[in-house]
Amino acid sequence: MGVDYKSGYLLGARNTQNLKDHFGAELEYSYANQPMSFINLRPSLPQLDADHSIHSITYSILVYPFDRLKRLRPYGTVGGGTSFFYIGKRSKDRAAAEGIVLKDRWKFAFSFGGGVKYLLTNRIAVRFDVRDQITGVPDYGLPDTSPVLPGGEIGAGFRADGRIHNWLFNVGLNYYWGGRY
Repeated sequence: MGVDYKSGYLLGARNTQNLKDHFGAELEYSYANQPMSFINLRPSLPQLDADHSIHSITYSILVYPFDRLKRLRPYGTVGGGTSFFYIGKRSKDRAAAEGIVLKDRWKFAFSFGGGVKYLLTNRIAVRFDVRDQITGVPDYGLPDTSPVLPGGEIGAGFRADGRIHNWLFNVGLNYYWGGRY
């Protein structure tokens, strides 16, 4: 019993608010296309592939060691939020044909990382950062042990143990509406 998350793409947007010289706050939404496969849900089903995506909303605090007048500003970030694990309808239908009911799930998300901003002008900066968004593995509505069905067949089970680490590598362009001052 297990799950194999495949690599996929991620799209998102962030809104940053600078708070004084050394702090900031960000609200981020991201959509990750992350196909997956359930492995050995039951003896007669060695693999079940699924279209899978993750919608995340995270609120983070940024800490800058240098004030806003510096062109190069490294920063650290830490935050929390929620992730919605969505299984596509076709995948749910394929699973249902195998007698398995898959459900979408919400999980708490924790994020941390760091990066650097480089001011090109008073209003425009380039940005690079790396973050790890951590969530628990969702159960997708499956029981954590394989039940014995009528007729002696073993049903599907999945123990949702561990953590999912989604590493995000971002390159961006910032525009400061009021200037950096």
